[in-house]
Amino acid sequence: MANTLEVGLNTATLAYYAPNNPFKNIILNSEMGKINNAVVSGVQYQRLIYAPSSFPNDASAVVYGGGSNNRYLYTSVSSDEHGWPTSLPYGSVEYYCHTTGQHGSLSATLPPSSTDDPNAAVFHLLYDGQGANGQLGWRVRFKDAANTNFTTATTSQVSAGEYKITGMDTNTLSALFFIIDSTDPNDHIRNVRLVHQDYRDNFESEPFYPQTVDYFKSMTTSGGPVRMMKWAETNNGHFGVISSIGGQSFDQSSTLVPRDSAQASKLGASYYRQAEFANTIERDLWVNIHYLSDDNTVSAIASILQSNLNSDRKVYVELGNEWWNGALPYTAQIDEFTARAEALGGSSIYNLEFFGAANSAGDYEMAQAYGVQRSIDIFRIFSNYFSSDRLVRVLAGQLVGSSRNNGMLVFSGAYNYVDALAVNPYVGSVLGNYLNTISAVSAWDSDDLFQFMYDAVSSTAETIPIGARTAVPLRKSLTDTSSMLAASAEFSGIKLIGYEGGHHLNIANGNQIPNETARRALVDLYGSVRYDSRWVDWNQFLLSSLYDYGMSTHTHFVSIAPWSQGYPAVNAGWEWFGAIPFLGEQTPTRTGIETYVTNAASEPPVDPPVDPPVDPPLVLAAATQVGYRIDIFTNTNISIVDYDGPLSP
Repeated sequence: MANTLEVGLNTATLAYYAPNNPFKNIILNSEMGKINNAVVSGVQYQRLIYAPSSFPNDASAVVYGGGSNNRYLYTSVSSDEHGWPTSLPYGSVEYYCHTTGQHGSLSATLPPSSTDDPNAAVFHLLYDGQGANGQLGWRVRFKDAANTNFTTATTSQVSAGEYKITGMDTNTLSALFFIIDSTDPNDHIRNVRLVHQDYRDNFESEPFYPQTVDYFKSMTTSGGPVRMMKWAETNNGHFGVISSIGGQSFDQSSTLVPRDSAQASKLGASYYRQAEFANTIERDLWVNIHYLSDDNTVSAIASILQSNLNSDRKVYVELGNEWWNGALPYTAQIDEFTARAEALGGSSIYNLEFFGAANSAGDYEMAQAYGVQRSIDIFRIFSNYFSSDRLVRVLAGQLVGSSRNNGMLVFSGAYNYVDALAVNPYVGSVLGNYLNTISAVSAWDSDDLFQFMYDAVSSTAETIPIGARTAVPLRKSLTDTSSMLAASAEFSGIKLIGYEGGHHLNIANGNQIPNETARRALVDLYGSVRYDSRWVDWNQFLLSSLYDYGMSTHTHFVSIAPWSQGYPAVNAGWEWFGAIPFLGEQTPTRTGIETYVTNAASEPPVDPPVDPPVDPPLVLAAATQVGYRIDIFTNTNISIVDYDGPLSP
């Protein structure tokens, strides 16, 4: 087995509902202070959020495709530079620090306290300011297995501005909120820090849980990056989407999240914190620049990273995420890029060479060309802040489209500005996504499934039959692209890397696949193999094969993700990827990746081999290929399910 692939890891989502967030200061793991279903000036908002004072006074965000019921209001009229409310004109403000149905998912990072109480966790709450009229002004409330309703935690004062919080058992804890009920406008409650007693004295100098740090180090090689797409809320975030209700213009960079604000909001995590985490785990940083970011914002991000990322670390820079993907939520990028391309000259300018036999430029093709040009713009800005030996300029390609990848590199001379072409070597998503595959797969047992997982990586066949469809092995898709890169002197030096990938076993919802019996059988099959020991060898085989097929770096998806439990409601989708469901779990997937990483540490990395140059294929791969992933949980356009032409929306 070749152990020379650099292995990175995608972070999981930062959210109050996520199983394991990284900050010892639990307030940083929360959303910004909010009020649900608030009515402001006669308009009801799903959430009113206290934003930092740098934000426009009142700005609204509507989730793409969600309609008015998903409207958020960000207000900075009554908040300080970090978003702490200076007054409470709309009532009590809540900070959702943690809430999940998985009782005890925090126990790995928040064990029973080592001093006061060996049977329960003890927390300390530190803050500045005070409540109105001499009141305490705040509460901590929680739920656990024994208390299905919220219970107010017991508090006792340690000193001015510090209280001890007791009465919570993290082995059964399922929800934890901090609430401000009143605040003194002349000395408002602010700078709140809620920390486990064992971290009381080091949470500022060492802000991340040691278990999180150790996990990321064990799952990545020294040259593997940590990709922050999830932390940045690249797919579903509000950054760039918010607009002033009053129509006032504002500097978009003023809406970047500050370092000391709550980090788990829909605005994404601070780039200060992203750099800080990469420094702590001693890995290179991969940032995703929101597709709506203007030049001033890109410069502000680059400046933050230049000042905060250790000088021995590289920064990978990528525009958006999967702007080739025609499903929600990625469609927003395509729509925006199409509109910008039209405004700047349309198809006469924005047209990818080699994109399909007809070489035509519809809306989708224009969007892809604009995405290439905007990537080049961003790379140029970052080159003002980072030297070439520290900057890795990533162009997001598509696993199944070597012709598309070729066209992207050629358009506007992009190959002069690109260091890495990134694709997504997933295995398994084809099985449960299509009506004419799921019936066949539902008759499989675990041996059949693992045989497919190996074949889908390395089969020498051109295609693998699955019911009435076929899948194309990773071997072919990757060697097609690596050979395409090797065939052109213009592409010399451009590396083939993975932005995501790994096993991805999912099942489309009942609207897409109206065969509930087959879907139920597939859920049972997938559920039965999640802890199967065969994943240990399969993950090592996958990583070794990626190197053999021309990849130099692979960034596994994803670090920590809740696994679908039991059988979902009728018509619901089901999904399983992620190395572990929460910290403290030693899954076979985790063991396989850690074993590969450990072995890789003893061998110096070298550039991967490539096949002899061949002419690049002229036609895109079909939509049935392994690695073409559709967001099955939000996509309402099901026409693509039975589409067998070139991969396009």
